[in-house]
Amino acid sequence: MALDVPLVHRSAGRIDAARERYQRRFAAKHQGILATGRGPWVHLREPIELPEGIAAAFARDRLARLHAATRAEATRRDALAARPFAAGRNDPCPCGSGLRYRECHGAARR
Repeated sequence: MALDVPLVHRSAGRIDAARERYQRRFAAKHQGILATGRGPWVHLREPIELPEGIAAAFARDRLARLHAATRAEATRRDALAARPFAAGRNDPCPCGSGLRYRECHGAARR
């Protein structure tokens, strides 16, 4: 998409006027929708109660996703625990201190 640089330059600093023009065009285009209150949006004043079957399906789906995430985390944790510890001297310490391994927990192994 090519920009018309002189056009952008001429309108710089007049953002409020451009915003007002846009709002007038929007209002003219959607005047019928705005007047009747009908449109692709709905303003809810009271919460919608879902039928029992749909609410149960949402709960089952959420529970299934939670179980899957928990299983994935447990699998990841087990894989990390099974891996032998092999930090080099200049690697960051796995405790999260931000120090090198040799300056933190590696110093105790000397």
